[in-house]
Amino acid sequence: MNDAYSQHWRKSKATKDLIKQNLAELIKNAVFGSVTKFRLDLRYNTRLDVDNTVTMVKLFVDQLRYLDVIADDRRTIFTGFSVTYDKDLPQQTYQFTVIPQ
Repeated sequence: MNDAYSQHWRKSKATKDLIKQNLAELIKNAVFGSVTKFRLDLRYNTRLDVDNTVTMVKLFVDQLRYLDVIADDRRTIFTGFSVTYDKDLPQQTYQFTVIPQ
C-alpha cells in the first residue's frame, strides 16, 4: 500500500483494485458462519512497519461488507483489531483472523 500511495492515482487505483480482488477471492474461499459482531486479528510478515498495514485491515473489512459476510463495519459490529508482525510466517504473508464475539 505504501507503493500504491506514492504512485499516480491511476496506477494506485489499479494496485488497490488488485488487492481488493485478491482479498475477495480469499474471503469467498474461507468458511464463515454468521458474523454479527467481531474483532479482527492481522498477523503479517512483510517489510512494512506495523502502522503501514492498517490500510490492509480497511480493505479486508470492506470486502467482508461488500461480500455480505458482515452487515456493516460500524463500531457496534466491528469492535476492534490487532496487528502483529510475525517473523514465523512465510515472507510476504498476511494472515487475517475474524474473531466472532
